Amino acid sequence: SPDGSSSSTSKGSILVLPDIYSVRALLPHVRSGDRIGSICDALAEEGYDVALAGVFRSQPYDEAIKAPDDGNFLTFDSFAQEGGVDWFKKQNYEVLGPCVRAAAA
Repeated sequence: SPDGSSSSTSKGSILVLPDIYSVRALLPHVRSGDRIGSICDALAEEGYDVALAGVFRSQPYDEAIKAPDDGNFLTFDSFAQEGGVDWFKKQNYEVLGPCVRAAAA
């Protein structure tokens, strides 16, 4: 249910795996992540028990890279900058699998 309690009338359970950006519910200080929380809330309001796996909790992508020096995000290619590609290489099953398995248990 939306308040986090289990409901005997649940339509089922959904384990949500977030995208690469941080999740504000797990890391309140970050600048992104509200959308995935809203999706989880909407599913819960429809009667599903929802769990959000914090697979990138230790270092979400938007904390692993820095913002553009000139502040222009329209021309900023965060995937090309030093650190971005390395971050992706570190996100493999050995790193993410234990978190997913724990969340699904």
